[in-house]
Amino acid sequence: MCFYVALTRAKEKLILTGTVPHAADKLEACQLEQENSQKETLDFTKLARATSYYDWILPAAVRKTEEVPIELKVIGVDTLVEGEVDKEAETIWKKRCSLKNRVRRTSDGCDG
Repeated sequence: MCFYVALTRAKEKLILTGTVPHAADKLEACQLEQENSQKETLDFTKLARATSYYDWILPAAVRKTEEVPIELKVIGVDTLVEGEVDKEAETIWKKRCSLKNRVRRTSDGCDG
């Protein structure tokens, strides 16, 4: 129910995130299926076998038109965490340098 409510409340832009194993392959398969299909509707048996909401959304999303522009991006986990890892490394480095400076000041007899 929450997913349906979220989809119906978007006014200008809706961003969906999630994990899809082998997302690029799945997206490509949906695009090929769409190109080879003459149907205007989605196949009921395929939708009935869906195991996640992306199994419903991807086939519909590849049917984009000029009236309903849809942009799909497949982003790997490495891209998502890249910036976070850099931030964490910088934080650890700053703490380490700060600790070294405190140790030096204490050994020199300075309290800071």
